[in-house]
Amino acid sequence: MRREAALLSLLTAGAALAGERFSLADKVAQAEVVVEVRMRVKGGSAQLEKVERVLHPQGEAPKLPSKVFLFSRGSPCWKKAKAKGSVRALVFFAREQSGALRQLSGVEQEDGRTSELSPGYEKLSEAVTRAKGWVEERMRAVPAQMLWRDQRSALSSQDNPALAYLAAAFLRSKDSASVLDEEWGFAGTEARKAHEAFAQEPAGGCGR
Repeated sequence: MRREAALLSLLTAGAALAGERFSLADKVAQAEVVVEVRMRVKGGSAQLEKVERVLHPQGEAPKLPSKVFLFSRGSPCWKKAKAKGSVRALVFFAREQSGALRQLSGVEQEDGRTSELSPGYEKLSEAVTRAKGWVEERMRAVPAQMLWRDQRSALSSQDNPALAYLAAAFLRSKDSASVLDEEWGFAGTEARKAHEAFAQEPAGGCGR
């Protein structure tokens, strides 16, 4: 099948599954493939223009599913994407036992939080790429203070809230929340509150 014939109508897929929601941390933890796509939006449909880059794993772009959901037609994000003519977005996929890719998406897609319509998109992309390189460290035979060095550095980020957010979520998932106490201070302290206020999951940028 020629590539032109395989162009996908991706944004016209309708609303995400009712009630299903994935946090950014969920997507990063579960995704086996993360790519940035560019969608051309014209009239009442959108087509996959190209895969801009592969964030994880490194290598050639994989074959994507026949339908990829970004946000619903008629939503504020759709209107903004249509006005731009095209839009870049990160999409996350788990892999089934059959080898087929399954998109990780839910109602959180509607605010465009993983698209370039959201402020801080480039910082988000950097954070996701870095976080996908993190691995389990609890079994390393080194002093405790030598563990989680990259995550500790991420927690101290002062210009990338998504990176600090993902580092905190990753450490909690590894039963290593004590690192947050070491780097941010104990719960309830002013220092801790300030860090937690900064390290928030990125919000969408489409408005209403």
